[in-house]
Amino acid sequence: MIERKKEPNIGLWNGVGGHIEPGESPLGSCLREVVEETGIHLSSLHFGGVLTWESWSHPPGGMYLFSQSLSDPAFVNSDEGLLAWKPVGWVMTSNQVVANIPDFLPDMKQENLPIRYHCVFNGDLLLETKRTSLPDWITDEWLKRGKFHL
Repeated sequence: MIERKKEPNIGLWNGVGGHIEPGESPLGSCLREVVEETGIHLSSLHFGGVLTWESWSHPPGGMYLFSQSLSDPAFVNSDEGLLAWKPVGWVMTSNQVVANIPDFLPDMKQENLPIRYHCVFNGDLLLETKRTSLPDWITDEWLKRGKFHL
């Protein structure tokens, strides 16, 4: 997890991630961001779904969710924030964690089928998370070569 030094979610613990560069696939972007922010080189990831959000105070947005189980490899410090391994129980209950992570983390830890999670916020307060099936066009092959369009 990373304790963010920058907006959005400054001061909160979040997963590692970032933006998809032009021409980059969602999977390629995630692999690149993990190296850039942690120094950890991954060869594969589990696709957990798509997270979208809307809020009265922030622009709507979305991201692809990926995970990977690791055995505490060493990481490098990041300009984005403080990196640390955190117990799942702490992540699920701490008010220092981005509010919607407990809504999708259990499914990702069990490597369940990918789901679309849509979060509705009032400012930083999470009001609800809706779960629906993903569109048929989001496939493993698409994630390797597709462009970012939700």
